[in-house]
Order: sequence, then C-alpha cells, then structure tokens
Amino acid sequence: MKFKKIIFSLLLLLPPIFSFSQTWPKIYIIPGEYSTGKVAFETYDDGIFLLSENVGSGRRNSGWLIKTDINGNILWDRILGKHEQYYSLTDNMEATSDSGVIVAMSTLLYEEDPFGFPVDPAFIKLDKCGQLDWCTVISLLGTANSGTDIVQTYDGYVGLYFNWNVPTNAIGVVKMDFNGQIQWLFTYDSDTIVDNIPFDILALDDGSTIVTGFGYYDNGQSTYVSLKPVKLHIAPDGGVINWQVMHYDNDSLRGVGLRLLKTTEEICFLCVSITTQTYPYNYDKKHFENKR
Repeated sequence: MKFKKIIFSLLLLLPPIFSFSQTWPKIYIIPGEYSTGKVAFETYDDGIFLLSENVGSGRRNSGWLIKTDINGNILWDRILGKHEQYYSLTDNMEATSDSGVIVAMSTLLYEEDPFGFPVDPAFIKLDKCGQLDWCTVISLLGTANSGTDIVQTYDGYVGLYFNWNVPTNAIGVVKMDFNGQIQWLFTYDSDTIVDNIPFDILALDDGSTIVTGFGYYDNGQSTYVSLKPVKLHIAPDGGVINWQVMHYDNDSLRGVGLRLLKTTEEICFLCVSITTQTYPYNYDKKHFENKR
C-alpha cells in the first residue's frame, strides 16, 4: 500500500477531490499549547494523519496526532506523552500497511530527571482508530538520543535515531518486528566521516534501508575536514553495504540535509540537498581528535 506524504504547518490546503468541490483551509489548535506541524500523510479513507509537536515553557513537551476525514474534520486526536510528568519530542511518522501509523519520537519517561536533557528514542505504533498497538523505548544510560524517523519494511520496521552526545557512532538504527520486538540494534561510524547527523531513512524493496544526513568528511590529505552530505546503505541484517560522501569535490555545505525519494518501481532516486547557506566550511582535524 502506498501513501502520499504531505508537508504542512498546521494550515493545510488540500486540492479539490472532485471538479465541483472547493479547496478548504483548516487550522488545528490545541488549547493551552503552541503547536507546530511536522508531517502529514493521506490515509486509507482519503483523510489525513497529521503529526505536530506541542511547545510549552520554551520546550517541546509532547506530540499531537490528528486523524481527519476527507473534509479535514477531526475524527480523533491523541496526545503523545504527558507534559506534566516528562518531556517528549515528536519528529516523524509513516502510515502503515494496516491503515495505522507509526511515530518516531523521543521521551524522558524512563530517565531519572524527566525534565532534563538525556532523552531516549521511542517508536509508537497506533491502529487506524488511534489506539496503541505497542511502544518500544530504547533506553541507553548516559546517552542522549533522539528518535528521528521510521519506515516499514516487508518484515517489520526500521527506526532511525541520533546519539547527541557521542562524537562517533552517532547514527543509531534499530530493526523491530511487527510487534515492536527488537531484532537488532547498531550504531554506525566511518573512518572518513565524523560527527554524523542523520535526517532521513528510506526502505527499499529488498529489505535494505538508506540513511541520509551530513557529516564532516576527511579525505586523508588535508589538515581540515569539510561538511558534506552523506548516505549510508544498510543491509537487512544491519550490516553496512556502503557509505557514500555526496558532492565531495564541491565547496562544503552548511545546514544541509540530503533526502532520497523512491520514484519508480525500478528503484530510481531523487536526491535533494536542502541548504540554508553554501560556502567553504572547514574545521581543523584537531577539533575532532580532541572530541574522540
């Protein structure tokens, strides 16, 4: 089952369903909170799944998942996390083949300081009515992690998370079955790419996945490392198929995210670099050697 991914900011404009229908705007407001849209998907009944994050006291404290009908009316909504007990961060989601949804987020539910910094990745599966199927939290003591993205494969789900306070092995990937049970969990490092920041994960038909983001590239010949988009191809068993530095022969990119979209059944990809600034951006290697 295929789903359309829609980018929105809680002011959603949908195209006409029929030639005589009209475009409708919808603004969704949760009382007492400031909410910002993260991602949306068209659903099995031509409605929409909307994911947003709620911000209170200057911090992201919970998530908000909304299910609408074809006209944008809310059928049900669900708060992800309990802001009065602990902080939570929502990041991404994907519609699932059983008409439900799976959310990638972070939580301080199991931390000693529920309003501190070291968060744990969490992946939550909900059915089409918003009822909880399962929740898997990865609690790694002493490590601050952020649940970044998740995709469905033919035999389960693969979640992506980012290790904030780890200078190497910053990319974490977990494979779960359809019941949320962990099959494998690995962190990834490269001799030529340091301080990796993952953005996106894409599932291929063969069960492998591609992680994209950016990191600092070391060509082994310069005293500097340069910020570059990177791509990591992971086998179904979690092994590394290959690391690839994108645009390694161009000027460094600052504020860049590399995303890949599957465009055909022949596995053709569209690569997009999103930049806020583009200019030579290098760091002395000693900066990273000290962090290691």
